[in-house]
Amino acid sequence: MNRGPLVTLLAVFGLALVLLAVNYTRQPEPAGQAAVSSGTTTSAPTSSPPATTTSAPTTTPAATPFPAQVVYAGHTAGGEASVAVAVKDDQALAYVCDGTTLEAWLRGSAANGELALQGNGGATLTGALANGQLAGTLTVGPLSVGFAAAPVDAPAGLYRANATNGGLLDKIGWIVQPDGSTVGLRNRGGSVEPAPAFDPQATTVVVDGNQVPVERVAGDSGEG
Repeated sequence: MNRGPLVTLLAVFGLALVLLAVNYTRQPEPAGQAAVSSGTTTSAPTSSPPATTTSAPTTTPAATPFPAQVVYAGHTAGGEASVAVAVKDDQALAYVCDGTTLEAWLRGSAANGELALQGNGGATLTGALANGQLAGTLTVGPLSVGFAAAPVDAPAGLYRANATNGGLLDKIGWIVQPDGSTVGLRNRGGSVEPAPAFDPQATTVVVDGNQVPVERVAGDSGEG
């Protein structure tokens, strides 16, 4: 029996087994699953910086200045006395009078819409301008009260007359209101009495039979 073909067949079969084994060992292992991170990363919440509120700067309203020259007339809050204030530039002269016994002349500064006046016997008057009107407080003798006054045109306003009679100085003051009503006192060396009647349109007044000049008071007119 001829064994040649059989040997050849067995050799081929053996070679096939060897190649199969080699091919099997060379195959790559299945790819592993991607590793799962054991830790969980938590992003910190993004926070916006607190809004900064900028307050507008507080501004003080500008003071209303007095007119260059003006006269205010009015009354105390309870109607106890009449009040007149004459302003010129930065000076003011005021007169407070109840027509019977109480009166005072006061003078001082009128700056930036505010008054600061003083008179004899500790009399004081302070006030401020608002919307064209004058308001404040005054102290004259036992009277300490608020007041209000408005600008007036002639013949309303503040008037005075000074004269020397019998060696005594007569100081007379009148306040004429816009309605024409007049109140005034005459001070003769410290003795007070009602002022004589006068016409604000006239330039003089009769005092004890004598013609005495009358002046419409301005803020810089000097002492009352």
